[in-house]
Amino acid sequence: MAKILITGGVGFIGYHLALALNSDGHQIWLLDNFNLWDSVKGIKRDRKNLLTEVDGIDFMRMDIRSQDEIWPWFEAHQFDTAVHLAGHGMIRTSAEAGNKLPYVMTGIAGVTELIEMFERFGVNNVFYASTGEVSQGNALPWSESVPIQPALNHYTLSKIANEMQFNMSDIQKTVGLRLFNTYGPYGRIDMAPTKFATCLQDNLPIQVHNEGNMSRDWIYIDDAINGIKTIMNHTWNTDGQVREIYNIGSGTKTSLNDFITKLETAYGVTGTKELVDMASGEVQDTQADITKLQALGWSPTTSLDDGLASFVTWFKTYYGVS
Repeated sequence: MAKILITGGVGFIGYHLALALNSDGHQIWLLDNFNLWDSVKGIKRDRKNLLTEVDGIDFMRMDIRSQDEIWPWFEAHQFDTAVHLAGHGMIRTSAEAGNKLPYVMTGIAGVTELIEMFERFGVNNVFYASTGEVSQGNALPWSESVPIQPALNHYTLSKIANEMQFNMSDIQKTVGLRLFNTYGPYGRIDMAPTKFATCLQDNLPIQVHNEGNMSRDWIYIDDAINGIKTIMNHTWNTDGQVREIYNIGSGTKTSLNDFITKLETAYGVTGTKELVDMASGEVQDTQADITKLQALGWSPTTSLDDGLASFVTWFKTYYGVS
């Protein structure tokens, strides 16, 4: 049994990962500062309430940058493994004037403080969230070995920095998780599935960027969590120093127009569309090369059609849609 800290523990991925690792018998501590933007409709609060009802999962509300609070708390718990998921999401916002500094303060400066704690208190296994978009500018599909190009936004910039920060640290084992577009129940309210489903529910037009001439690699949350667990188990069983990066995606890309059509089919409603320009700092296409993770025995098993059907079932129940 491992003693595992998950930062950003009541976020979308943290919520599902905590439940999965807890069901495997591990002791889980969640750290989250409960930032407001993800709590507007109460979904972060609801994730927290569900998690803290589970034996073996504990929660602490705290910012990773609050040294006076976090260092004593961290020393008292003596974790052997950490999964770092905390940070500012909303990629588009990070490219806007006036919104860039938080991505640097939390995503880079905050990670510097975390790494110092991990080193000081002997956390030998650290898994941290990166993003598939650090690979933008290269031919699809993106492998883990493609050269890093200049970032298009400050969110991606922070993830590029994180990969360098953890690679140069004194932590024995560090593994970057280049997550592609992850979706499913209890997903973030700023992500396309929830935004578009809300438009269908409220009979509002869906904003279609770049006339739909975009594509994304969508991976269902259960597949992403199984991928993370596969990487964790492999790393725990590997001797010596580890410095690795893994793509976690489906390995396929779906156009924005096709994604909307599939969501409409799952929802049972055809919505109206509003064509808008592509947002500043946005990548046009993404697709993961998942060969490296597949070599560990993992493969995604949920099709986009099935995943969206499960998401819509949850969405209608959660939001009380008849």
